[in-house]
Amino acid sequence: MQTIKRHVLFLSGDDFKEKSIQVIRKTPEAYVKNGWKVTYFVARDSSNKGNYYYENIINPEGIDVKRWEIPFTETLNKAKNKLFIVLLVRLRRYLAIWILFREGQKFLKANSDVDVVYGYEMPGFLAARMLKKLNKTGKAPIIARFQGVVFVREWLKRSTWYRRVLNAETFFALRTKSDLCIMTNDGTQGDWVLKTLSSGHLKNLKFLVNGVDQSPPNEGDCERIRRELKICAGEHILISVSRLDDHKRVDRCIRVFASLVNEQGLDNCRYIIVGEGAKRKEFEQLASELDIADKVVFVGAVVQSQVKAYLSAGEFFLSMYEGSNVGNPLIEAIQANKIIVTLNNGDTGEWIRHKINGLIYEIDDSKGLQPAAVRKIAADIMELIQNPDLLAQLKAGLTETRSAMLWSWEERFNEEINAVKQLLC
Repeated sequence: MQTIKRHVLFLSGDDFKEKSIQVIRKTPEAYVKNGWKVTYFVARDSSNKGNYYYENIINPEGIDVKRWEIPFTETLNKAKNKLFIVLLVRLRRYLAIWILFREGQKFLKANSDVDVVYGYEMPGFLAARMLKKLNKTGKAPIIARFQGVVFVREWLKRSTWYRRVLNAETFFALRTKSDLCIMTNDGTQGDWVLKTLSSGHLKNLKFLVNGVDQSPPNEGDCERIRRELKICAGEHILISVSRLDDHKRVDRCIRVFASLVNEQGLDNCRYIIVGEGAKRKEFEQLASELDIADKVVFVGAVVQSQVKAYLSAGEFFLSMYEGSNVGNPLIEAIQANKIIVTLNNGDTGEWIRHKINGLIYEIDDSKGLQPAAVRKIAADIMELIQNPDLLAQLKAGLTETRSAMLWSWEERFNEEINAVKQLLC
């Protein structure tokens, strides 16, 4: 007797990526692997103000994908006025919700076999919530999936009331309820945000760290990348893996590297920046102004499967985001046993302890990274370069962290899918 497949309908404002975060793709793939029928609806933002314009459109095997481009892409591409850009970005956010609601309603009307409606991030979940309220989902439970809440946490802590007005849909999505909420534990303290908002999601919340690919990098890829980067024996390589946008604050890392070169006198070194984004020209200009452009390499976006090979070329991993630094790149760097240099915001201090398994520094993001802190970080990196025994101690501490705290992707998704199955019992 043939087993009837469970059917999950994803409504998402996030498309799949080849060259950055893979959890968006890995989530529906995990359902396929577990025998589910998967339909994935996405409102795609291909504008040059977002982070998909450098990503190819991909259709993972086993997933029925349908895409709708959010309107006014060309208008946004050409826009220069900051106020107009802000207003248009917000309008397009609401249009994404409407597209997903409209298409989801059509699909649910024509397909009575949908067992779960999965709202991925704010647009996807709000569309799913509207469908639920209007009794369009039938008996299918709705899932809320949030990848983190970095900006919301800061808005709440700073009591910036106008943010609640300008981002009303985000606050509503976090306050309302779902049948199951899966919040990524990325260090941005999403559980605290939900509690502060007295959220209905708290009734059934899974607060989960993302997994990491635990297989070793391909040696051939590692050698090829070292040749392409022309890395010499004894050269000290610092590396970041990040989208080049505002809150990733790669500018902080560039300033630390400049201090390491210009004030600490480290000459035989380079800083490799893997990633792409709207701030790239600005960061390239900063490197030029600080007189280190010849030592800073902007690799651009790379296929995610190659990231671990790039990490293998580095000695130090720099991450100085606003809000939290416990993103997928930091987890991947821990897996690769790189010396982490980061800031103690969000829950980053639960992962990295200063001079025990990395270097971590206090930061008030509202004031930024001060020049004295930049010099201190550079001096501490120089100390590790000159003290191999201390560097080895930190690597040993990082090995313990990896064993104690990292999940494989299989472990991560087993936890989620088991929770979803409980809804259907």
